[in-house]
Amino acid sequence: HFSEKDLRPIFEEYGPIVELSILRERPPGHLNDRSVGPSKGCAFLTYSSRQSALRAQKELHDKTTLHGMGHPLQVKPADTQKKEEAKLFIGMVPKAASFTEEDLTNQFRPYGTVVSCTILRTPEGASKGCAFLTFSKHSDAQTAVAEVHNCRTMDGCSAPIVVKFADSE
Repeated sequence: HFSEKDLRPIFEEYGPIVELSILRERPPGHLNDRSVGPSKGCAFLTYSSRQSALRAQKELHDKTTLHGMGHPLQVKPADTQKKEEAKLFIGMVPKAASFTEEDLTNQFRPYGTVVSCTILRTPEGASKGCAFLTFSKHSDAQTAVAEVHNCRTMDGCSAPIVVKFADSE
């Protein structure tokens, strides 16, 4: 069983590490504590540069077997381009019945292709003043956050618009 302390020197050879965490089973009573329990045999590692990550992948993937392991390390980029990561939460959206998903989509169209937009509503159909909006590309969503968050107050709202990445859970 490896700890973060055991793995760090192996990967630090390729560059400065921002974060290293081993995925672990969570025993009863420790459901919120990710640092206890047996390893699931995988870890997430974040380098300070993409070059370091690519170098580690090139040198270690399918080439290095750690002591006690039955097969070589699998070193691959995490799948960071999941659809959720292009999904934004939009707060301080007008509650007026006349303000529609189409209106909100049109406001975000300059930043990229909007694939879906849903204004959250009460069971009666009234706007709750917030929405989820998904772009086709993560980079477009990033641009929208940078350009629109807190930049203006929409009609009928008491505070500037909130634009941030939606929680994935």
